[in-house]
Amino acid sequence: MLNNTSVKPSGILMKLLLTLISVYGFLYILVIIDVLFTYPRWNAEKIITFSLFFIFLAGFLELWKNGLIAGIIFILWYAGLAFLGLFIAQTEGYDGFLLGLPLLVLTVLIFIISLRNKKTVLDSGAELQNPG
Repeated sequence: MLNNTSVKPSGILMKLLLTLISVYGFLYILVIIDVLFTYPRWNAEKIITFSLFFIFLAGFLELWKNGLIAGIIFILWYAGLAFLGLFIAQTEGYDGFLLGLPLLVLTVLIFIISLRNKKTVLDSGAELQNPG
């Protein structure tokens, strides 16, 4: 049995995806700063917006270690973003929902790549333990 089944990001495509998500994260930080200073009053929408930002950060940090777990975190982040946009946001709630779509697409790609890498790692481990 293979002890280390975590899948670190590797490959040119994965590095490109990591770079794109890094750019997205930087832009997301700018949006959070704007929300912080534009809307001085704290309400449910602002609290959930900041909570989703911390979920995004958790996914972003995990992305450098394990793409599968990061993919799950980002999908949960997008579900929270959709919930915020559809049910809680008082005005223009669809903006966040639509702006999150590029990250959802990148997340699905990372998830697929990580699943393939994990399958390769597990197959390699099985071949090493059972030669022949």
